Amino acid sequence: MNLLAKSCFCPGIVALLGNLITSAGEQEEEMDSDWLEEYTEGMGHEIYRTDKSIKFKGKKFCEVAAIIYTEF
Repeated sequence: MNLLAKSCFCPGIVALLGNLITSAGEQEEEMDSDWLEEYTEGMGHEIYRTDKSIKFKGKKFCEVAAIIYTEF
């Protein structure tokens, strides 16, 4: 099922994923409402691609995620 169709089951998923992979920078202007201020602050949490360490070679994703979570 494509992403647009999934947004019917999970409203906001397109905005969430778009914000995670798009660099927005810091918003300097004052916002009118609390939710908008929280939303723009959350836009600063992006995902970046990076090469993984040789330490993770042969490990499953869940193992790598657990190591990263506990160490960092």
